[in-house]
Amino acid sequence: MYFYAGLGWVTEERLNQPDVAKNEAVKDFDCNPENSHCCSDCPHNRNFSDWQDRLPCGQYHCWVDVTCK
Repeated sequence: MYFYAGLGWVTEERLNQPDVAKNEAVKDFDCNPENSHCCSDCPHNRNFSDWQDRLPCGQYHCWVDVTCK
């Protein structure tokens, strides 16, 4: 059994499921300051290009910047 934040104690089989892997990839991206404002690679990008003064994810502040503070 392994402890996984947000899931608690889980088996190795559960850790290998696609939703857990996707969450890990998002966390890895968000926790790397070099990814700041790399909107084209960002997993939060929703292509909201028509929103004035907002990033493509629809937010005013970059997810990476907020996570790394």
